[in-house]
Amino acid sequence: GTMMEQKYKPPYFLETLEPMEVTTGDAVCLKCQVAGTPEIKVSWFKADGKVRSSPTCKLEYSKGVACLKLSKATKADIGEYTCKAENKIGSASSTCKLNVLEAKTPPSFPKKITSLQETEGQPIRFECRVAGSSPIEVSWMKDGKPVTQGGDFAMLYDDNTAVLEISRGEMRHSGEYTCVATNSVGSASCRAKLTLQEPRFPPVFDRKLSPQEVIVGDSIELECHMTGSAPMKVTWSKDHKDIRTGGNYKISCVENTPHLTILKADKGDTGKYFCHASNDMGKDSCSADITVKERKNPPMFTKKPSENIEDTEGKLVKIEGRVTGSQPISVNWFKDDKEIHSSDKYDISFKSNVAVLCIKSSQVTDSGRYSCQASNEAGKASCDISVGISGGLLCQRREAKKPPVFDVPLKPVSVDEGDKLSLKCHICGTPPLKIQWMKDRRELTSVGSTRISFSDGTAGLEISPASKHDAGDYLCKATNDAGSEFCKAKVTVKGKISLSKAGFIGGLKIVYAGS
Repeated sequence: GTMMEQKYKPPYFLETLEPMEVTTGDAVCLKCQVAGTPEIKVSWFKADGKVRSSPTCKLEYSKGVACLKLSKATKADIGEYTCKAENKIGSASSTCKLNVLEAKTPPSFPKKITSLQETEGQPIRFECRVAGSSPIEVSWMKDGKPVTQGGDFAMLYDDNTAVLEISRGEMRHSGEYTCVATNSVGSASCRAKLTLQEPRFPPVFDRKLSPQEVIVGDSIELECHMTGSAPMKVTWSKDHKDIRTGGNYKISCVENTPHLTILKADKGDTGKYFCHASNDMGKDSCSADITVKERKNPPMFTKKPSENIEDTEGKLVKIEGRVTGSQPISVNWFKDDKEIHSSDKYDISFKSNVAVLCIKSSQVTDSGRYSCQASNEAGKASCDISVGISGGLLCQRREAKKPPVFDVPLKPVSVDEGDKLSLKCHICGTPPLKIQWMKDRRELTSVGSTRISFSDGTAGLEISPASKHDAGDYLCKATNDAGSEFCKAKVTVKGKISLSKAGFIGGLKIVYAGS
């Protein structure tokens, strides 16, 4: 018995299993060396379960060396492994821990920073997502120089997101930005450009189009002014139809001042005109109504009323004139510069270009200066009429009217045949005075060689040349509301006879005397 016992030995471990730490995907070999009396049988256990050979897990035992080989370690392989060696006499076991770590990955950017175009004064934010094994350190560069926290810049790294913020972008912030991520196994970077531009504004018409009224044939100038960031596109339209330069239109825009010229206006150019301006920030428009009218003629009196009208009380006095010009024409009447209107006193009408003022049952107080004024949109015309109304017989004594008196009477006149015959006298008395001339009880008028005048109280009669028929008695009669008066004179015409024919020597005068 004792011999046997000395001869046979139970299994024992010359090398025990060592704890191992590997990375996911690594190959694993758990190895130990066993000694003892053969036959020795080796088995593997993990967490009280027996480990069997499989394509991913190979169990080997050769020349006292036991191996458990994993081709690619996974998290599932973590645990406590035991190798048990047995023979007929006894058994022994060795245990170790296997830990499988996540594989370390270098940093990468699943989402990179992108280039930005921003307006001055706006906030700016660069953002990217970072992947890779922790711990990862993130830093930023601008144009190759490190960016420091504080001042213009704020940097954050949280939940795999890296952010660089500028609260208020300025032109000096333009440049190339780089985000760098680093861990124990590597580093990565991504870059983007920041371009800053002046603030941009939409168009605004600060001076708009003004409505206009023009005459056919005139040119029309439409102009407005706008503010906003260039480039701005300007278009014109009329009643919502586009206007293009050329033909009757000329379009320009200098120093933000759009200008449209219509060279020769026509009635068809009447309408609503729009100016539109647009840029990448917005648009604006303004409009105005343009009216094109026919050329108007100002009023004109083609037939003026009489300049002086004299009449007696109680009569209807009618003043009328003819007016031409573009309609509508309005006619106004004035007496001593005060406007008068149709009433019980006045009848006023304007029909078929004839303007009429009737003074009904006139009185002395209606005497004065009347004027007629015709006006239209092109101008005005006026004419004056002097009206004198004298009192009736009832008013004579009240107004102390004086009858005519010849204060310088006619004188008898003798003229040579063929010379000028002239008779003159002066009358005083209340006007109006009516003067009549008679010869041999027949009234004389200004006709042929006879001229009759009456001015400033002087009545005149001229006959040129005088003939022998003009010899006789002449009478001048003056009449007014207060009475009448006359005076007479004898006219002698001396004949001339050529006595050579009669054979007389010397001259002979024949006298024709009024009978």
